[in-house]
Parts: sequence; structure tokens; C-alpha cells
Amino acid sequence: MMPRLISKMTRWPWIVDQGAIAVETALVASFILVPCFLGLWDVGQIALGQAQLSEALEDTLTYVAAGNAGNAAGITRAAQASYGSGITVVTTAVCYCDNTTATSPTAPNAVSCSGSCSSGQFEQFLSVTVSQSVTLLFSLPYLSSPRTLSATGQIRTA
Repeated sequence: MMPRLISKMTRWPWIVDQGAIAVETALVASFILVPCFLGLWDVGQIALGQAQLSEALEDTLTYVAAGNAGNAAGITRAAQASYGSGITVVTTAVCYCDNTTATSPTAPNAVSCSGSCSSGQFEQFLSVTVSQSVTLLFSLPYLSSPRTLSATGQIRTA
């Protein structure tokens, strides 16, 4: 009788280890994989927010290009048309003197928009910055919540 009992115990040795493997897998999944997936979710939220801002900036610059550079309320409405009032808009007039008579390429000089150019061509741009705050679902040490995202673009107005 005794030899039969010993042969059954040595016949299936993996049965004893299966419970330990399941526990180890559960620990790895809960302490390593789950935080990784939560971090990926937050990064996805940031990427979605940045894509929304880029589209809002494009809509705003298109509105300004249609001849509405002086309509501040309309510019804000154009930015908020797709994604709501959570998007804030800041516009600033930026002016440059572009020296077109130089023989070698030179960078334009920033000047006051109320002034003029002594040499070169006066160019006026409207700088538009759109921003929004994104609240992350999970608090991670390297991603602060809420996170402010922004996008900036310029368009020539004069």
C-alpha cells in the first residue's frame, strides 16, 4: 500500500505550485500592471486635451483670417465652439519690421505696433493662445492634476 501513496505524490508535483503562481501573478498585476495602465489613461487624457486645443486654435486662426481680427468676443466664441467654455483665449498684437532690402537673410525685428519701420516692411500679426485645464482621473507623482495645456499660433493681420 505504501508504494502506491508515494507514487501518487510524485506523479503530479505541479499541482502544489499552481496556487503560488496564481498569487504571484495577482501581485504583479496589482502592483505593476495596474499603475502602468492608469498612467497610460492619464497620458491619453492629456493627448486628447492637446488635440482639442490644436483644433480650437485652427478654428480661431481661420476665423481671424476671414477678416475678424478686431472682434475679440468672436475670436473667443470661435475657439469655444467645438469644446465648450473651458477653453480660454488670449490675443496679443505682435509687430515686426522685415528688412526686405538686405542682401543676406535677416530675422525680422520686433517693434511697437503703434510705431513704424525706418527700413523694411511693417508687418502686424495677431498672436492667439488657447488654453484649458485637464483634470486627471488618477493622481500620479509625475503628472500634476489639474494640468494646464496651451497652444499658440500667429496669423498676419496687416
